[in-house]
Amino acid sequence: MNIAFSGYVGKDIDGFDKTWNRFKENTREAFGQPRKNNIVRLESDFGFKKSELPQLRTNDKPMFVKSLISKYGANVVTEGLKVKASQLKPIQNEINLEQVEVISNVSKGKMNPNKPITISQDGYVIDGHHRWYYAKQNDLKLSVLQINLNAMQVIDEIWQSGLAKKEDISSVRKQNGGKI
Repeated sequence: MNIAFSGYVGKDIDGFDKTWNRFKENTREAFGQPRKNNIVRLESDFGFKKSELPQLRTNDKPMFVKSLISKYGANVVTEGLKVKASQLKPIQNEINLEQVEVISNVSKGKMNPNKPITISQDGYVIDGHHRWYYAKQNDLKLSVLQINLNAMQVIDEIWQSGLAKKEDISSVRKQNGGKI
């Protein structure tokens, strides 16, 4: 590569290409643009990878809610809320754009009201980051299951419930039974 820095005009600089490419990659990530494999890096107070977080399936949420109510009382859960996605914060630090595309194709500009995301009382998305990301990009409201505990307590309760699944960011769930 020929570059024109004072004293280096027309000369190759060892490592410049590698440094420049790393800078471009970090800049794309910092501004929420895709990096390799369609993964977007998010700014997050917690910075968890998807593989470090519990994934709670929609069919398991009623059982999870029942266990929380028996442990903490009826006020631990607020159901039926709709919240603007822009008011919520992620705890996960990565989004797979391929999963967001599946959501986009299924949603057609509307969020499934029967598939709430799980949030904490302090406004963190615990489970449902890809639906949250799609809704935020499209200025939509989401149905939420709010657990009236702080984010770390909710994560712990989901893991302790025995209902949690683990997924890697590279996994993409396709439409199943009309729900995503």
